[in-house]
Amino acid sequence: IKSLLPAPAVARIKFVSKSSIDQLVSPDNLLAEWGGLDTWQYHWVLEKKADNEGKAHEGHGGNDGHGGHDGNGGHDGQAECVKISPEKTVIFSSTGYNNLKADILIQNVSSLFLAFKVKSTCPSLFLVRPHTAMV
Repeated sequence: IKSLLPAPAVARIKFVSKSSIDQLVSPDNLLAEWGGLDTWQYHWVLEKKADNEGKAHEGHGGNDGHGGHDGNGGHDGQAECVKISPEKTVIFSSTGYNNLKADILIQNVSSLFLAFKVKSTCPSLFLVRPHTAMV
């Protein structure tokens, strides 16, 4: 794949193999198939959807929620590994003619690597730097 990508992309991507993945992922979070301790398995369970009268019906998709990921990027019951400030509302201040600026602090509070990506609903209007990184 490296030969197909431009040099700046290769420099930004962490290429790993089964023997080097432990440098980025702790054994507790690494699937057992890759030499880790996490025995999580995906299980397909039909989703129950309620109609307008509140009656449950069989639907599609989902995880059964047993011993797996919590849907927020982590495992059930694990401690928080990132602090984002401000937590709820970003306040912009004027920095000049038609320019607004706001700072968001993303802090890794764990000993593991953490990757982030900031997405905007209007990328042509909001300039985010850096929009991806590892901390």
